Amino acid sequence: MTHERIFAPGLLAGRTASVTAGGTGIGLAIAEELGGLGARVILGGQIKRRGLGLYTGWVDQ
Repeated sequence: MTHERIFAPGLLAGRTASVTAGGTGIGLAIAEELGGLGARVILGGQIKRRGLGLYTGWVDQ
């Protein structure tokens, strides 16, 4: 699914965001959006249990 972004690219560059329950669903979508805006994203929740391992950064998709 693609969507039009309403925020300026790089808006959150140099910032860090923490997202709980970031392994799936809304939490993951929020983390992707924050990462797409340039933020470093720290995910919390059961992400290792879901096979996502440990994120040390975010990769644009």
